[in-house]
Amino acid sequence: SYNKTPEFLKANSVWAFGEGAGLDFNSGGPQPISTKQSSNEGCASVADPETGKLLFYTNGGKVWNANNQPMPNGDSLKGNSNQEKYTAMQGVCIVPVIDDPGKYYIFSLSSFDIQMPENGTLFYSVVDMSLNNGLGDIVPGQKNKVLTSDTLSEAMIAIPGDSCDIWLMTHHITLDEFRAYRITKKGIDTVPVVSTTPTNAASIANYLYGLGQMGVSPDRKHLFLTPGLTIAMPLLLCNFNPASGKIENTIHIDHTVRPLLYWASFSPDNSKLYIVDGEFASSSNLNTVSNNIYQFDLSVFDSTSIVTSRKHIKNINLYGRTTQGEGGGGISQVFFSGMRLYNDTIYLGVYETIHRINNPNLLDTACGFQEQAFKLLPGDNCYGVFGSDVVFPSPRPTILENTKVSVCVSEPSVALHAPEGFQEYEWNDGSTSTDFIALTPGKYWVRSKDFCNSRVDTFSVLGLNFPEPMIKVDGIMLSTDSYDQYQWLLDGKPISGATDSNHMARSNGDYQVIVHTGACVDTSEIYKVTNAGTGIANNPTVSVTIYPNPAKNVIYIQTELKIKTIVTAIDGKVVKRNDNIRQLPVQDLSEGIYFLHILDENENLIKVVKFSKSSP
Repeated sequence: SYNKTPEFLKANSVWAFGEGAGLDFNSGGPQPISTKQSSNEGCASVADPETGKLLFYTNGGKVWNANNQPMPNGDSLKGNSNQEKYTAMQGVCIVPVIDDPGKYYIFSLSSFDIQMPENGTLFYSVVDMSLNNGLGDIVPGQKNKVLTSDTLSEAMIAIPGDSCDIWLMTHHITLDEFRAYRITKKGIDTVPVVSTTPTNAASIANYLYGLGQMGVSPDRKHLFLTPGLTIAMPLLLCNFNPASGKIENTIHIDHTVRPLLYWASFSPDNSKLYIVDGEFASSSNLNTVSNNIYQFDLSVFDSTSIVTSRKHIKNINLYGRTTQGEGGGGISQVFFSGMRLYNDTIYLGVYETIHRINNPNLLDTACGFQEQAFKLLPGDNCYGVFGSDVVFPSPRPTILENTKVSVCVSEPSVALHAPEGFQEYEWNDGSTSTDFIALTPGKYWVRSKDFCNSRVDTFSVLGLNFPEPMIKVDGIMLSTDSYDQYQWLLDGKPISGATDSNHMARSNGDYQVIVHTGACVDTSEIYKVTNAGTGIANNPTVSVTIYPNPAKNVIYIQTELKIKTIVTAIDGKVVKRNDNIRQLPVQDLSEGIYFLHILDENENLIKVVKFSKSSP
C-alpha cells in the first residue's frame, strides 16, 4: 500500500489543521502541537520524507514554514483562501516535484461559489526548500499558475500512479466527469484524463456533488466521492486504474439515514468503508443533533451487497458549538475535521477533541471506536478537515541486473562504475559516489535509486595485477608471460598437448594462447606464423642425419649447415635449446619421448625428429 511506505509515513507525520491545531506522529502516537494554521476547510502540510521534520503547511491562501512563520513570498495565494465563502473542502493538496527533491507543488482549488470571480479554478505554486536559508519559499514566477479554470468541485486528492507519476484527481461541478491530471518528472500535463461516470444528471446539474470529499483505498483500486449536501444523495464508489488515471465501474451506495454526508475513509486493508452522516443543526440545543458512523463491507463490489453489509458503529454528536445567527436563531458551527487514515488508525476530530477507530480492519464494533481519545492543546480546535495526504510515486520493484562483470586487470586496483541517470547510489561498503575503487578481488554491488526506480548491479573482480597475454616470438618459438595455465590455438582450434608457456610453431597459421590465473581467463591477439618449414629445408641438396634413436647419452647431428636445436617434451614444453651444436647431450633427460627441432641460422624450421630417450 502506498500509504505504508517509509517516505509516506514520514512526509505525513506532522498535521496542521483547523485554528492553530496540529498533530505530530514522530514519537509513535500522535502528540498535539500548536501551529499558525488558519483553515475552516482545505489545508495541507508536509514533513521531510526521511526525517519527519516539518517543512511547511498551507491553507491555500498562505504558506507557513517550519518556524510557523509565513514564507516571504508565501502569501496572497489564489484558490482556497481563508475567507469562508471561497474555501473548498479539499481545496489544498501538496505534491512533490518528481525527480527534483526539495521542491513541492501546492495545488489550491477555489470554491465553486457562483459569486466568486475565479469560480472552481485550480491554481498551483511551487515551493523550493533550498530558498530562504533552507526554510523554503515560493519560487519567483511559479506562483498562482492556473492549471484549469473549468469549474471544478470541492473534491481533490493525489494518487500515486504506476509509471513514476502522480494523478491529481478532481471532479467537474456541472459535468458528469472525473478529471485526472498526470504529474511526471516532466511536469504537469494540462490535458486531463477524463472519465464519465453514470450519476444522476439532474443532481450534477444542481451541484449536488459539488461539496463532497474524495478518497482512494490504500491499494489504489477504489475511489469514493461523497455528495456532501443536505439532500439525500448516494455515495459514488468506483474502480480506479492507477496506470491510466481512469475511473471505471461506478456504483451508487444509497445508504443515507441522515441527509448530510461529507466524510468517509477506507480501512488500511481496503476491506471496509467508513462514513459519517448527519444533519446541520439549526437549533440552539445541539444535543438533538444526530450523527452516525457506519461501516460497510467491500468484499463484494456490488451496490446491494455493500448497502446490506452496513454496520452501525456509533451515534455521536460531531458538532462543536452554537453561535448566534441572523434573527436571533442559534446556528451550530461545524468543527468536525473529517476522517483521515494514518498508518493503521482512522482519526476523527470535533472541536478540541480527537476520536479514533483503532482497529478499522475488523468487522462491526470490533473496529474499536474510541470516543474522546485525546484533546488538542488549549485554544486550538478542529475546523473543516484534517488536511490532505502528501503522496509519492509508487516505487517499482527493485531490478536485479546481476551484471556480474568479470573484471581482471593488470593494475593493482580497478574502478567500478554505477549506471548513470540515478539520484542516489550505495555501494556494499556504504559509500555513495558513482564510482568505486576495488583494491582486492571479490564481489561488489551497487544499489542505484531515483524517485521511483531501484536497481542492483553486481561486479565480480576476479583478479588484479593480471597482465594481458601477449605472444613473444623467437623464430618459430612462441612464448608468453607466466600464468597458471595455458592452451595454444592454431586457426582458432586447441592444439593437442600445447599447454606450456612456450610452443614451437610447426606449421604456418594464426596462433593464439588462452591463459588462466586463478579465476581470470584471457586470450591473446592473433600472431600469424609464416616461416614454419621454410627456407633452406626446401633445398633437396641439403641433408640432415640424426643418430642414434633411441639415444642414451648423445645424439649426433650430421649436416653442412649452421643450425640451432630445440628439444621439447611431448607436451610441447622446451627442455633444451642450443646453437650450432653437432653433439647434443641428452643423458640428463628422463626416459620418454621427445622432439628434436632443427632450425637454420635464420630460425627457419628444417626438420622435426621424434626420438626416444632410454636409460644409460
